[in-house]
Amino acid sequence: MVSSDPLIGIKLGVETKTERFHPMAIAALSTQNLVIATEHLARYKKLTAPEEILSKLGKQGFSFAFRWLLAVDAEPHVLPITASPG
Repeated sequence: MVSSDPLIGIKLGVETKTERFHPMAIAALSTQNLVIATEHLARYKKLTAPEEILSKLGKQGFSFAFRWLLAVDAEPHVLPITASPG
């Protein structure tokens, strides 16, 4: 469970105070689209964490996933995310 607050998604989605954002989040928000933002985040993660962001843009939509490079256990079920057009 990410949070016990049933409104956590809405609260996170309406945060507009960019002074609270991490510099990498500001860089991602300043890009032209989600694909480029994900590429920026992937480069940042390579430099700062044992994590890889894998992304793919195809005819069916855009998807991305996280790969934990030093993990010995399976990732938590709330982490795998796939974003594609409705």
